Amino acid sequence: QISPSKKNDLIFLHGWRSEALVWSKVIESLGQSNGSIYALDLPGFGASSAPKKDFNLTDYVDTVKQFILKLDLKKVILIGHSFSGRIGIKLTSALNGIDVQRLILVDSAGIAENTNIKNMKKTLAKLVKPLFKLKILQPARDKIYKSMGAEDYVATPELQKTLLNIINEDLRVVMATIKIPTTIIWGAEDKDTPVGWAKQMHQKIKKSKLFIIPEAGHFSFVDKPGEFSRILEQILHESL
Repeated sequence: QISPSKKNDLIFLHGWRSEALVWSKVIESLGQSNGSIYALDLPGFGASSAPKKDFNLTDYVDTVKQFILKLDLKKVILIGHSFSGRIGIKLTSALNGIDVQRLILVDSAGIAENTNIKNMKKTLAKLVKPLFKLKILQPARDKIYKSMGAEDYVATPELQKTLLNIINEDLRVVMATIKIPTTIIWGAEDKDTPVGWAKQMHQKIKKSKLFIIPEAGHFSFVDKPGEFSRILEQILHESL
């Protein structure tokens, strides 16, 4: 936490299988014109213990909302990467007494496309899962799941049901209800959340601006830290 002055309070939220420290370079690059700055380890990640029940997106939204209320944060700017973009979208669609004034979505998730490929992956996962009960096949488990694009599912076994709860929720209708200024920052080479999603979000969220960073991937703020920080400083200056 950094507390230079009482202006905008910034909250940085990390993606799935990540942690608060991923934002450290971005936070270090910020000037002294902001209020308090927080980077949270969400339940199940970093130094935070896994939830005792299977979470859904609303549970993560409530976690962030309670943090804001408990610390009585004001003029909040919420910055969410990937999975946490979902949290930001849902939280800002119905603020209910919390003072969030701007949303920043970074290579955000939030669109669930029922494509044939996605359905095929789900079917294959269900078919091969019983095979892993055979000890002789267990070493091949990770390799098979990775070949189906299911690395997140394998890497966080204690959060598998939680992950399924979250990725199956399509937020396109919710996006249209966001009334606060929203900035969308995206890596042009993002393969995990395609840049086409950024354009859909920009279209759905009325008060939104879109910035696409060339030669950056899903972690655009890591791939191109200088350009990302320049965009962020511009946004923060506009919010003063």
